Amino acid sequence: MPHTVLEHLGLSSEEVRIYESLITNGTQSVTEIARSTGIHRPTVYKLLPRLREKGLVRAGARGKRQIFYAESPQVLADLYAQMGDDIGTAIRDLTSRYSVDSCKPQIWCYEGAKGIRDLNDQILRYLKPGETLYRYSSRQWNTDTKKYYSDFARTERDRKEIQRVVITSEDLQYRKTPKLNRTSKAIPKGYDLFDDNITKIIFRNRVAYIDFNTETAVVIRNKKIAEFERKIFTLLYSKL
Repeated sequence: MPHTVLEHLGLSSEEVRIYESLITNGTQSVTEIARSTGIHRPTVYKLLPRLREKGLVRAGARGKRQIFYAESPQVLADLYAQMGDDIGTAIRDLTSRYSVDSCKPQIWCYEGAKGIRDLNDQILRYLKPGETLYRYSSRQWNTDTKKYYSDFARTERDRKEIQRVVITSEDLQYRKTPKLNRTSKAIPKGYDLFDDNITKIIFRNRVAYIDFNTETAVVIRNKKIAEFERKIFTLLYSKL
């Protein structure tokens, strides 16, 4: 484990071995380091300045010989904290330069029951607590949907209290048990049975189409398209 943690800080495998040798054996000369680690002396001479620059190793003297000793492992915590600050700064900089509004639509495809299940997981990860999900559901009433939802999706949906607004068929609405955070209206049978077995979901800056007939799904990410679809949904919902 310590070896892996040190490599995450950007140390090479040989640098890790030198630092761990100094931690274990105490003060050592270059010759002693080479002997205890099995690393050739020229390589030890090359790597010690890098470890000193990172603040993990210090140099001293034993008579006329130069010796080296390890700094406290607490230095690692400082390095990790600095990494966190650097990563946060980089993300903020990239985010400020990344504009979804100016992006062309991006499209992802999913196949099979597992693909649709993964998509539903991603939707629940992406939505923030209390946000609203708009859904057209022309799913046929006898379609088994359990395989398309993981335990994670159901738990996360309830934990985040995601608001679901649904337009569906009269048959499906009749068979659905009323649930908290879900409201629905139905397409009248006199107009259409609305049983195409397809679902459309509008969430954040994305629109997802799920075809249960072929078990395929398509997601479009584009803020303008999502806003356009949301307006049409809201208008239709208000008229039903």
